[in-house]
Amino acid sequence: MYYDTVENKIVELVAKSASKGPVTNSGKFSFGGIGDNYFAAVFLAEGTSNVQQVTFADTVRTPMVEKPEMFTGVAIGDGPPNRFELFVGPKDVNCSGA
Repeated sequence: MYYDTVENKIVELVAKSASKGPVTNSGKFSFGGIGDNYFAAVFLAEGTSNVQQVTFADTVRTPMVEKPEMFTGVAIGDGPPNRFELFVGPKDVNCSGA
């Protein structure tokens, strides 16, 4: 997921969107990261630099599930050196779309 400040919206990508290879998005993002229904790990961009986010998909077989499951991965960067703050924790249950 990332927040596009130009479009003024949260964009969420799922593992399926990267099933045929990594998906790269870049722009003026105030944050980018990964999350589920309840928790998020997001990198908060410093200033107004362009941020690049790469979304990956990986199929993993787990001991509890017979068929492989697809999981999402993410890489974030804003150029050398990267300057981000990191938030890892629960999502705001009153926030729609995140």
